[in-house]
Amino acid sequence: MPATEPGVLALSGPVTFDHTANLATRLRGQAGQAQALDWSGVTQVDSSAVALMLELARAAGHRHQQRQLPASLLSLIALYGVNDLVCAP
Repeated sequence: MPATEPGVLALSGPVTFDHTANLATRLRGQAGQAQALDWSGVTQVDSSAVALMLELARAAGHRHQQRQLPASLLSLIALYGVNDLVCAP
């Protein structure tokens, strides 16, 4: 997952149950330096994408700005009521 600019982690491809454990392992170390997650390259999400957001925030010790969230992920964040936990103000 290359950075699109300094301090930004760019996610791409599917972020679904089949992929999030591997993504969390790969991104956990980079999460602390990132201030934002760029979702523009993501092709598919499910509820595990919300879990990934929470995991990366926990690993980083802070919430990230979220860029270009897919509409389906915005719906899941609202459904679970976790906007304040995953999105930096």
